[in-house]
Amino acid sequence: MEPYKKMKRIILVIENGYYSLLLRLSKKMQRTLRLFWKSTHSEYSSPYQAPIMKVDSINDESVRTALTEIKPDLIVVCRSALLERHIIQTATYVINLHYGLCPHYRGTISNQTAMYKNDPDHIGATIHFINSGVDSGNIIKTIPVIWKNSIEASFQQMNDTVFDVYLEVIRDFIQGVVPVGVAQNTKIGLTTFWSQWTPKMRYKTYQNMARWQKTLNN
Repeated sequence: MEPYKKMKRIILVIENGYYSLLLRLSKKMQRTLRLFWKSTHSEYSSPYQAPIMKVDSINDESVRTALTEIKPDLIVVCRSALLERHIIQTATYVINLHYGLCPHYRGTISNQTAMYKNDPDHIGATIHFINSGVDSGNIIKTIPVIWKNSIEASFQQMNDTVFDVYLEVIRDFIQGVVPVGVAQNTKIGLTTFWSQWTPKMRYKTYQNMARWQKTLNN
């Protein structure tokens, strides 16, 4: 059994090296895979910049201490590591913008996984309350992608819309309008992690994106 496992690891290393090389040599592949985040919004478009606290982990004790002093009514999360309970408990409400359609896809590379699995109808974003699970809190809003004649235009419109809808939800909280949220069926769907975003998966995802673009052109 041990020689088999060793051989399997060697094959995996060679395979990852092969697909890594293909990705490095193709600017088109790199550019296409970045379309998942295509948006006209600047990352720091607001004239007001909140104070920044640099930490090794969002779950550091220093973060909990700072939040306890602030006593926030609302914590707004986007593209963050999984928050632990001691951080979640510092606020009345904690919400997250997840780039994936819950409950179908949860975790780090949800939309990429949907494309990898040839499931473009379940690409989008979800605004949800945060609990101790992975993107499993009650759903506030879902924003599915609306496919146009190009993948680039479709992702850009979706990401711009997601940004605007998230701001609307945050404004509602500030004005005292707290959504109830809809419970997720956590028994369905996939949970994905960044470690799964291997060179092979990236290459296969690019291939499916290219095929989907041809479908949109027809």
